[in-house]
Amino acid sequence: MPSSLNELIEREQLTPYLLFPDEDSVAIESISEPKNSTNIKPLFVVLDATWQEAKKMVRKSHWLADWPKVSLEPKEASQYTLRRNQDSGHLCTLEVGSEILAALGNAEDAQQLTAFFDYYLKAYQADKSGHQLRE
Repeated sequence: MPSSLNELIEREQLTPYLLFPDEDSVAIESISEPKNSTNIKPLFVVLDATWQEAKKMVRKSHWLADWPKVSLEPKEASQYTLRRNQDSGHLCTLEVGSEILAALGNAEDAQQLTAFFDYYLKAYQADKSGHQLRE
């Protein structure tokens, strides 16, 4: 593991979890933040890659492969339409972040992130088609 990441984890008293659906993954809802701020807190690592690339990253990185893995069950289908050939049930990185927040009971933050994402998709599509964003 990179020494700077290891130092951060130790200094901030974090327990890293890799978001990676696998046979030994546990549901993210089973991980809870401690009530006492002096306790060790969870750190969720999300690989910003396609699932094919993420699998290679985990396979080639022993320290990633050694971290406990968590998975989530998306509540809704992905709204991300910028990439073709996306499998059903797969989310983009921002949607994953929103799902993590919701799973940990931060519904308001999750909703704000989702609202930003919706706005981003509309702005991107408007720009791509040469139109001004209409709200």
